[in-house]
Amino acid sequence: MALDLYARIPAHAREHLPPALAHSKFVGTWPHLGFHRFRVRLAQAEGFDLDRMEGFQDEGESRLAPPRSWMSVQTPLKPLLNHSDADGSLSRADCAAMYQRLREVAAQWPEDDYDRVQAERLAVGMEAVAEFGGRIDFR
Repeated sequence: MALDLYARIPAHAREHLPPALAHSKFVGTWPHLGFHRFRVRLAQAEGFDLDRMEGFQDEGESRLAPPRSWMSVQTPLKPLLNHSDADGSLSRADCAAMYQRLREVAAQWPEDDYDRVQAERLAVGMEAVAEFGGRIDFR
């Protein structure tokens, strides 16, 4: 089973969309475990361990050390990192705050890296949502 991400952009803006979104609003896909690994990589680039954060530790780990609060994390990528991997959406404000940093982090990975390709596509969708309105939906 995979997690698919779609840009939901108002109809009035569709003629102004970048070519990558002209025919499909699909902006990324990962297997659920792959999406977790992708976010682990993003968190590492931002200087913290995602698996130590609130909501990411399993029962045994939480007894060994308390989870780290999301309040202690300062990164524009926080809405993506602290998000359900099964449903929900990212708002226009979330997308506006994140797309540039997502591009910067992904640019550090090899060009043929799956996560980089998907992150670049997601950043295109986020930028379009930031400019024209709408949201990124997780399905």
